[in-house]
Amino acid sequence: MSESLPDGINEETRRNRRFQQEFLRAHPPLIRFAPSVRDGASADAGAVDHFEFMMALIEVHPIIPLEVCSFGSDLLDARRALAYHIMIRQLGHARSLVVNANIKNRVGIGVSLRCMLEMYAFAQFFSQPDRLNDYRLIEVFLLGQSFASGGWYQWERIWEETHGEPMPEAARQLFEKLLGLPRLKTILKPAHEQDKGFSYLYSRYSEYVHPAFANPRAEFEGELGELKSEDRNSFGSSEYYAREVREGAPTKLILGDISAGGFCLEMFWPVVLKIDPHFDDELRPGIVQILEKLGL
Repeated sequence: MSESLPDGINEETRRNRRFQQEFLRAHPPLIRFAPSVRDGASADAGAVDHFEFMMALIEVHPIIPLEVCSFGSDLLDARRALAYHIMIRQLGHARSLVVNANIKNRVGIGVSLRCMLEMYAFAQFFSQPDRLNDYRLIEVFLLGQSFASGGWYQWERIWEETHGEPMPEAARQLFEKLLGLPRLKTILKPAHEQDKGFSYLYSRYSEYVHPAFANPRAEFEGELGELKSEDRNSFGSSEYYAREVREGAPTKLILGDISAGGFCLEMFWPVVLKIDPHFDDELRPGIVQILEKLGL
């Protein structure tokens, strides 16, 4: 971890950096960036420290001990469960980004980042008061019912076995209303509409999910510099593919992705805290009562 702070930053930023460093010394995350990644950050490891700091916050977050929660017995408990599930999945994707950064696998970093953005969109979807107070809707998600398009496979198979024909669209719409299962595009739409930064990052890191985009490669080759003329042809260069496998992505590009991941977590934190009942003025008295009974 960087002990010294670079010149040219204001006092508030300096205080924040020192606090993050002290917090990381006291509560280091279970998975950390490798020295090779930190060395690439030169004298300023702010983006690396910031990302690890927000991961560490997720790891120490639960205010009510998990062992005193049944996770679903009432709205307060269901809200707590939903917040926990969202945060633990975000932590998993953040850890995946760190692991892929350590082995310089930029494709893995990109996929992890897109997943992190989807968890932000999921939290944004549930942060609205009408959804936060819909115990039935939260319960559907806590039971693990899939809302993705492919999640209809089992329902359609049962329908075909029972009726001897494919499920008609009218039946599909009926089940969707009865079960309260919003599709993935419904979850993502509010985040795309409300935040242009989200839309940009989501589009950018979707380019790593499948090979139909040239930008990741163009950035990689830009860092490699001029390739030998014999390596350039209409289908690409052998030098690019060899280095991608042998050496991994340049550290400069990885550090940019880490900064994007830190920005994603910055967007995520204030939204997910709206879901956690501890930060809800109406539900807070119930939590205080629980803590008092526990002597906490």
